[in-house]
Amino acid sequence: MKKITAILWIFLFNTIAGYSSDINDNKDIKDNRDLFLKLYQEEKMAYDLYGEFYERWSLSVFNIVQQREAKHVWCVERIMDNYGYKYRSSSVTGLYKDKEIQKIYDELTVKGCISDLAALEAAAYIKERHIFQLRERIRYQEDGYVVKVIFLMENAAQSHLRAFVNSIKLSGSDYSPQYLTDDEFSNIMD
Repeated sequence: MKKITAILWIFLFNTIAGYSSDINDNKDIKDNRDLFLKLYQEEKMAYDLYGEFYERWSLSVFNIVQQREAKHVWCVERIMDNYGYKYRSSSVTGLYKDKEIQKIYDELTVKGCISDLAALEAAAYIKERHIFQLRERIRYQEDGYVVKVIFLMENAAQSHLRAFVNSIKLSGSDYSPQYLTDDEFSNIMD
């Protein structure tokens, strides 16, 4: 399982990095500035959240997934740099321009302070929500490059969701999907 996850991450990283060099030739992607800004904030929020949870509970799953989220943030930054999108990278933990993302971060941070299980549930929730949103975004996307980026991001998010749900199961509890159907959730977990 770890080898498959590592291979998927290498594939994601190399694919995004490889595609980003050809970005300036693709005119359609220029219309996706808001999408990439949103993706950037979502990835940063996940990075910040898992860091908070690791600091509080010292569960290695938070540290491992946070390191991967750092790479996702970096990849989205490279894409935006290649497109010439103006954005402000922020090293401030827990501060976001997007009010919806800020609200989610604030709520999940509070929830994650209750217990290590609550933090794992919050982490699984954010990954499940992210998968759901990525699937919605890909549905309306005609640009092949953006479709590939979203597809690769979803694969990574599925891997993270599995890690959190498996940690929840190890603690003797279960996670019930809130955004995905039971079938979609089962397919990811299988």
